[in-house]
Amino acid sequence: MQTSIIIGSLLVATLAWVAKIRWSKEFISAKDEILKSKDEQIKILEREIASLREMTPMKLREYFLSVKQQLEEYNAALQLSLQELKEELEEKRIQIEDFEKRSLTRPADVSPPLEEIAELKKIVQDESEKTQIRGNEFLTKIRQFADIASGVIQTITAAF
Repeated sequence: MQTSIIIGSLLVATLAWVAKIRWSKEFISAKDEILKSKDEQIKILEREIASLREMTPMKLREYFLSVKQQLEEYNAALQLSLQELKEELEEKRIQIEDFEKRSLTRPADVSPPLEEIAELKKIVQDESEKTQIRGNEFLTKIRQFADIASGVIQTITAAF
């Protein structure tokens, strides 16, 4: 009986010792993985710090001016497109008015080109909607430019 207790105790002590060794190996490998991930994070942060050190006020100004120029060019293109659409819309309105005048001055036996008038009215309505959509896009781009510009200005002023 005592022998079986002693053997059982030895067996339990041996199992505990094996479990301790196994757990310590797992702990060491987990600790190594944590250290590796921390090293990777440190490298990423070091690269970010280096890139921020390179970002001098002159480079920020250069970037700001470049973005400003690109957005002004885009703005000019949108303005031109908007003006062209307005001119085209005005031409369509003039054509509709011309058709309506001709239909009123026609003899009673000749029916007015109602289909053409309806088609032109639809074109004018479609063009009006397109102009409105492009105008909204234009305003959105201007707001984005203003946001970018204010962010760059804040960054420049914060750097000083």
